[in-house]
Amino acid sequence: AGQSPAAAERSVSRVLAQTYDNWDLTVVSDTRATPHVPRNRRQRIVVIEDSTPAARVNAALPRCDGDFVVVIGPDDVLYPGSFDALAAALSVNPDADIVYGGDDIAVLVVDHQGVEHAARRDPFFKPGWNPELLHSMPYLGHVTWFRTSQVVAADGLRDLPGGELWDLALRLTRGGATVAHAEGIVAGRVTGVPPVPDATA
Repeated sequence: AGQSPAAAERSVSRVLAQTYDNWDLTVVSDTRATPHVPRNRRQRIVVIEDSTPAARVNAALPRCDGDFVVVIGPDDVLYPGSFDALAAALSVNPDADIVYGGDDIAVLVVDHQGVEHAARRDPFFKPGWNPELLHSMPYLGHVTWFRTSQVVAADGLRDLPGGELWDLALRLTRGGATVAHAEGIVAGRVTGVPPVPDATA
């Protein structure tokens, strides 16, 4: 939600373009921006009116039956290998509960045929797991995998505008969640979105 219908369609198309194919897609939208999603066992839509981002994610959680959940918002850009990079990090540390990687800024252009192109700049190569740094800033970023069972056990996201995922990461790691780091850049942010959101957890 919070996107135009065309932007919502492009967000969905970035998931459908992943080279890693072991995923399910749950789209949470309002009636104004509900994208077209091919309906099958792995893809579903939840329509919720007048709700916060945390409420929308929490409404989707009961429908997420994968081991991990990732929240893709309107300012997040997936590249075709995004999930592959995170999965590779998880394969090295299969007991991890959180998996994250670096990101960059994506300047998006849609050509006359409706195809999206991204000019990439300002890479943020993130350090390995550092709990002290996480307490100072939400450096894990948005395109981060969280173990679904732990998110559910933590009662999902809390209403902290802009800081929902930072708060979740802090709560889970304080509770003993383990973290894996994917090397390199795994995702992007649309231009104008800072690498570290101005948020309070």
